[in-house]
Amino acid sequence: MAGASGAEPIDTANGDERSVASKRGLAVTSSAIAGTMKIPAGEADVSHSFTADVTPFVSAGKPITLHTAGLHMHTRGTTARASVLPAAGGDECLLDLPEWDFHWQGAFELEQPVVVNAGDRIKIECRWDNSLENQPIVNGKPTPPMELNWGES
Repeated sequence: MAGASGAEPIDTANGDERSVASKRGLAVTSSAIAGTMKIPAGEADVSHSFTADVTPFVSAGKPITLHTAGLHMHTRGTTARASVLPAAGGDECLLDLPEWDFHWQGAFELEQPVVVNAGDRIKIECRWDNSLENQPIVNGKPTPPMELNWGES
């Protein structure tokens, strides 16, 4: 599983919450990514992307087979994409969500399993709308925009 915006690990068998390899896949969490994903208050179109090298999580050079992928962007996400960048080149799409919906934060089963090898990278691309018009409504009024990090208020 590949995750964005602070996705939780799918398994903590090795006790490492930065990224976890298991029989089901690989989870990339916020602590695995250097830096942050700041989403400034009032901005209508904020994008962030990052990549994570899977090499440290490939045990004894054995590839990881991904069966699911998921993204996590809370309520202000607008678009998201997760892909594998093979060391040999190219871009293999895992998930492409051109119109984000908060209720899509679960894992999606891939049509075909994707094999990830040492040297490959997971790439996450996300966009958010943190404009006044896209704020939560409380007591019939939108809340004021505030800076977000990883999509969370």
